Amino acid sequence: MGRSRSLLAITSLAAALALAAGGCKKPLTHVVIRIDTDVPMNALQELTVQCGYNWDGVEDLTTAGGCEIVITRGPGSGPVSALVCLPASFGISVAPGREGQPYTFVVSGASNRYRHIMQITPVPEEVRQLSVRVHSNCVVASPASMAHPCSGSNASCTLSESCIARGQTCGNDGTCVARAIPADQLQVIPRTGPPDAAPTRPVNGMCPLTSFGADSGVDSGTTTDSGTSGDASNDGG
Repeated sequence: MGRSRSLLAITSLAAALALAAGGCKKPLTHVVIRIDTDVPMNALQELTVQCGYNWDGVEDLTTAGGCEIVITRGPGSGPVSALVCLPASFGISVAPGREGQPYTFVVSGASNRYRHIMQITPVPEEVRQLSVRVHSNCVVASPASMAHPCSGSNASCTLSESCIARGQTCGNDGTCVARAIPADQLQVIPRTGPPDAAPTRPVNGMCPLTSFGADSGVDSGTTTDSGTSGDASNDGG
């Protein structure tokens, strides 16, 4: 799948949800992805978000109805005007009739040595938030061992890679956890969506302080959600 759909080029999440609520007989199902991290920009300059139906999250994404969104965080990954500070959020529309199908989200980076696989079943006609924290523990490499298995004959691997080798994923707390996320762990979001806001930009190469602590370095200012939306299907009604 191509990488032409950047986070900044996609329409407003609040506008998309309002349109879906007012223009369809049956409310559409949406998943809002919120991403934060404690990994500094210079160590993790780009993150890719992919989603797909009935996908294991490990093999390349080839399923129809998927998405791919690239978040550019640090200098060297693109023009300064396109850089985005974290936390950031955006929305995905689930295709009508496919609400009950398993849906996989993958957030990856660090030359794919970080890969967080999350498998959910969307709640029909509701908007739920999937929160993702790219934890610094997940990108730390260690020698292969019984307690830290690596795939194949690799002598070392990151914790994220080791979790995948165990059939798990490196979760928000920086430990190996199950890939499946129950619906009751997804926060319910009002259909009007979060307040609309432009993406937060770096100031003098640095971002405002966040609760998770990575994109920081500016004494004043607050971080806002990007409020953008990436539709995995057309919002037909």
